Amino acid sequence: MSEKVGTCQYEGCKREPLPDSKYCICHEKSDDKDIEAFNREIEKIMQNKDVEFYDFRGFYFPESFDFEVIYRYLEDRTFDKGVNFEKAIFYSVDFERAKFLKNSNFSFAIFQRSVNFKKAIFDGETHFDGATFQGMTYFTGAEFQLAYFKGAIFSKKVEFINAKFKRVNFENAFFQKEADFEVAIFKDVTFFERAEFQEKANFRHTKFWVVSFGESKFWGESHFEDAEFQETIFEFVIFDQDTSFRRAEFQEETYFSNVTITGNINFMDTIFKKRVDFRDCRTVEKINFNFYRTEFHDELLLTIIEGQPLLNFRNTRFSDKIWIGAKTDLKNAIFHFSRTELVDFTDAIFPEKIYEERLLEKKFHGQLEKDEKEYCPESWQEVSTIYRKLKQAHQKYGDYAKAGEFFYREMECKKKSYREEQEWHWNRVWLWFYKILCGYGERVKNIVGCSAFIVFLCSFFYYLSGISRIGEGVIKFSFESGFSLKEFGYSIYYSIVTFTSLGYGDIHPLGWSHVIASIEVILGVFFMSLFVVVFVRKMSR
Repeated sequence: MSEKVGTCQYEGCKREPLPDSKYCICHEKSDDKDIEAFNREIEKIMQNKDVEFYDFRGFYFPESFDFEVIYRYLEDRTFDKGVNFEKAIFYSVDFERAKFLKNSNFSFAIFQRSVNFKKAIFDGETHFDGATFQGMTYFTGAEFQLAYFKGAIFSKKVEFINAKFKRVNFENAFFQKEADFEVAIFKDVTFFERAEFQEKANFRHTKFWVVSFGESKFWGESHFEDAEFQETIFEFVIFDQDTSFRRAEFQEETYFSNVTITGNINFMDTIFKKRVDFRDCRTVEKINFNFYRTEFHDELLLTIIEGQPLLNFRNTRFSDKIWIGAKTDLKNAIFHFSRTELVDFTDAIFPEKIYEERLLEKKFHGQLEKDEKEYCPESWQEVSTIYRKLKQAHQKYGDYAKAGEFFYREMECKKKSYREEQEWHWNRVWLWFYKILCGYGERVKNIVGCSAFIVFLCSFFYYLSGISRIGEGVIKFSFESGFSLKEFGYSIYYSIVTFTSLGYGDIHPLGWSHVIASIEVILGVFFMSLFVVVFVRKMSR
């Protein structure tokens, strides 16, 4: 036996190995080892007052081990020295209400069953880097000064409910089951960068100071309802399932740039008090990107480079520093009751008809689906108001061509609102003529078309009623001579010079042609003036 003294194969261990084993009683990975002998080794460590820290590195704690063996040497479960459980293996752990006054190290430890750190206090630097938690894990009510869980693996549900962290690092942590941080408080810098949440992540009522979730992956539902954030980073994050930030409050700058969203995301009643960046988001069809009653007190930058989500800005409070653009597809965007006139939509992509108008059309055709009813406006007047605000927004930022398109749709919806009243109305008749004549002042081609129609129609009547040309005599259609293309050409020529008020004098009207010419010259002056007004306005834009 003396030949084996100091030959335990665990690095740095000088204990005598067990018979027929390379390891001592502390490092032997067996639940059948002599628990009494193991306890005696634990007692030796706890009784040694000359060491700077309690060294349990690589220890294997069998199922039969009772943590009271450790606590009987501590006052009120308080470790007044540092503890080192690096690479230790535990069957189950009970450190409930334990106090670690110095540094504690659980790096790469393996916890095979339940882990209980409820209301534990870690006053020093604490390391759980690379630790593996194979059973249910409870840090409920625990308090940390400086904690590291980098690369830790949680195979079962883990609870940090009501936990308090001054500074903590969960970089590359892997949560295979539910991670519950409800009501937790993060008082200083917090890192969840590249962390992965396989199932539900719960951060309800959590308070963050400075937190980064950069490149994290949320594969299950994520809940941040009523959470409070200071400076926040969610850049390059994946939200695979439904995510809720409802009633959350962001006090400082917030970054959601380059996020990938494949489930519904809810910012209903959320408040952003400083700049928020949603640039270069990627989404899929049919998801709900909900900003209902959201308040943006400062700058918003939103661009969606992939997907056509349902962007719900209903009742949203915008500041005058909002930018939604850069090829963002707003085919399914809702702006009902929001201050859209303040938004910069430069380079955003709008459909011919906004989502609310398409919904109302489906409603009147009895094709409205159940999940669309909550977004459908009550009347055409409401849709007309949305178009008016969109027109004002584009006028504000110099896109007059797009503003003209929204004005056209505004007048269309206003016309439909009169029809909705099911009563005869002068405004309804006027808008009908207004559209035919010049497309509500936005369609030059309408003026040209109407003018050409009047010219051709009057030329037809001139040919029937008769006109006289110097050197040619009377030009008039008769059944004896039949139709003459040359004479009809003179009728068209006379109609054009009459419409434009040129009046060369080489042709003059006969009979009823006087009446036709009088009417045409009035219409000509009107349409020429209308053309100049509409054309100059569009060109000046």
